[in-house]
Amino acid sequence: MPVVILSTGLYQLPLRALAGLYQVIPAGHLLPVGDSAQLVVQAVGTVFSLALRVASPFIVAAVAWHVAMGQIARVMSRVQIYFVMMPGQILGGLALLVIVAGTMIEAWRQGAGTWLAGLPGLG
Repeated sequence: MPVVILSTGLYQLPLRALAGLYQVIPAGHLLPVGDSAQLVVQAVGTVFSLALRVASPFIVAAVAWHVAMGQIARVMSRVQIYFVMMPGQILGGLALLVIVAGTMIEAWRQGAGTWLAGLPGLG
């Protein structure tokens, strides 16, 4: 993701927020810590939500794949399903990555841009 950050100019947002932070908290004053826990919980929730949105195609495909392999293992109990399942899962994951890579990167860029634009000191 560093390439996405550098190529889209997102690196400027944290730098401008750092420069603007001196207007939010003047030099020599203490950092306000009243809302620290709430801000951390909100940031973790935002990042987790973004991670689930980016990974959702793989989560759905993995659940469907394991349900299908469970049904096959139930029908053909003598087959060592693990040795059939793993190459297909790897190949399917790589194929899915090729198909959705551009969309995933764009979704991450939009989410990261929105989050970085909300940094204190940019307002």
